[in-house]
Amino acid sequence: MLRGIAGALSVGWAAVALAGCAAVEQPDVEQVVVAFAAGDPAARCALLAPATLAALERSTSTGCAQAVADVATGGTVLHTAVWGDAAQVRTAEDTVFLTRTGGGWKISLPGARVPAMHPMAARWTAREHDPGSVRLLPRSDRARTALLHDARTAGAVTGVRRVLRDNGIGLAFGLLFVATLVGQAVSGLALYNDQQVSVGAEAVSLGHYLTSSSFAVDVVENWQSEYLQFFLYVFATIWLVQRGSSESKKPGEEGVESDTDQLVGAHARPDSPRWVRAGDWRTAVYSRSLGIVMGGIFLLSWLAQSVTGWAAYNGEQLGNREDPVTWLGYLAEADFWNRTLQNWQSEMLAVGSMAVFAVYLRQRGSPESKPVGSAHGDTSETG
Repeated sequence: MLRGIAGALSVGWAAVALAGCAAVEQPDVEQVVVAFAAGDPAARCALLAPATLAALERSTSTGCAQAVADVATGGTVLHTAVWGDAAQVRTAEDTVFLTRTGGGWKISLPGARVPAMHPMAARWTAREHDPGSVRLLPRSDRARTALLHDARTAGAVTGVRRVLRDNGIGLAFGLLFVATLVGQAVSGLALYNDQQVSVGAEAVSLGHYLTSSSFAVDVVENWQSEYLQFFLYVFATIWLVQRGSSESKKPGEEGVESDTDQLVGAHARPDSPRWVRAGDWRTAVYSRSLGIVMGGIFLLSWLAQSVTGWAAYNGEQLGNREDPVTWLGYLAEADFWNRTLQNWQSEMLAVGSMAVFAVYLRQRGSPESKPVGSAHGDTSETG
């Protein structure tokens, strides 16, 4: 009995959570449909999902703009349904289907009169409005219940595979980070215990080492230099250029650029982030959010390095039978600046050489490189 009540409560909370998520997404979904109805043909094509746009252009000789010019999707919005990465908007004139892409919500089925799509206009019966009329599939068939990816010609993509594919860079480097951090912990423990034994002290456990200032300072001294690198590069590339580099803007484009170029405020698109469309302090903050976050992480990790380095330094001082120093005193010590500058110099070298190497060297298929056949003087191109 209690298990049944718990199960019912779990289902109820899940339903509330799903309904809340859907309610949050509804304004964005409806805004795309409204923008499609009010937009010119070119703007309408920009609101189509990539697979829909490709299929439309393959199946008509007139091109996308002419094919969608006469599509009617306007009228009052009667009903909006959002489930995961799919949405449906019923208006007074038609039914529109949307899919979530990397660029926000896009239209996957814009209306019943798109000649290349041949969709069927949906009509809801009174019975279909009743959630109780939805039947569960047999247990053997439940594994097959999933939304198809919009690029159906490329084969079905499950939710897990989609997440792995769409976040490959972040996941791959996240796993590499964890693996190398584990390796650093193991090798660092061996080195630390060798030093302990050499001075007649006892070896320590892995748990003890992981909570020590020696391990912490070795970790965060690298973090602060990496985020300093990105912080400086984000801001330097606003005003500085490197002719011929894929890492640089073109000469003459220095500066923060216009609102039109940056799609800010009145120039924002329907799928632009909400703070971009706000036009107030939120737009100003979001316009600098990458630099703010990078700079903030750098300062916090540099502060952490100074504190953990101070603790490790004083441990060495006491081991050498010398007096400990204050935190401000440690900031004036050669140990702090040696740890700091040995990382900074390597980061500056790596960033500067990458910008220059990208002028003359290529890596086929990488967005960090120009196309293989590009001239050395071509700037801001990526392969």
